[in-house]
Amino acid sequence: MGRPKICIIQYNSSRFLTRVDRSARTLAEAGCDVVLVAIKDAETPAFEQRPGYVVKRVELKTRRLPRVFRPLRFLEAICRTYAAARAERADVYDARDLFPLLVAHRAASRNRAKLVYDSDELNLDRNWAWSKRPLLRRLLRAYERRYIRKADAVITTDEGRADILAREYGIEHPAVILNVPEVIEALQPDEAFRAAALKGRRYLLIYQGGLIANRGLAELVLAMRELENCALALVGFGNLVGDLAHLVDEEHLE
Repeated sequence: MGRPKICIIQYNSSRFLTRVDRSARTLAEAGCDVVLVAIKDAETPAFEQRPGYVVKRVELKTRRLPRVFRPLRFLEAICRTYAAARAERADVYDARDLFPLLVAHRAASRNRAKLVYDSDELNLDRNWAWSKRPLLRRLLRAYERRYIRKADAVITTDEGRADILAREYGIEHPAVILNVPEVIEALQPDEAFRAAALKGRRYLLIYQGGLIANRGLAELVLAMRELENCALALVGFGNLVGDLAHLVDEEHLE
């Protein structure tokens, strides 16, 4: 019998999520043939070789259209990721979070494979604008309920989330695989970064993560008015970069 093949499906360009990379590398180290199907953007290649596995990205023609055509883009993503995933003829299809569930289920059904749902988050309660829209939330809850019950296994990242998923959807308690950093044997301090960020102050505060709404980032910036001995570094990416930079300038907190 050959190596079992795992097809992971992720609905973004797969550049930043280290937990997905750790999952893929762990499966490869366990003797699996692993391919990650993702969505290409302007900065990523269609094919990428990573340690232990490969990434195959589908290109969306509708990406060039105005934002009003976003539903059409999502429909194209479903069609193209399904075609790519089905062509892999994998033994297991692993949906990373809510949106690839349908594609992973259909590809698994056509190839008589197993379906795994990796619910890294409680998807209906994530920090997304649509989660505040009652009708859309109900539709997505029905969608998640339908396909989570079809999964051969459900994985999540802590016991609290596992309890909620089991209670909300009437499924067996999901397997818990903690999302933790890898062990680093030795650190090399970045003294140049520290010196540049401190700007002569005594203490350095660092926020690392998504620069997005509902994380108290504006309040964090404004709090620096009261902390004369401290400097703040915001390390990350997201759609609030421009707004935060403007706030820093406006409050003279450079």
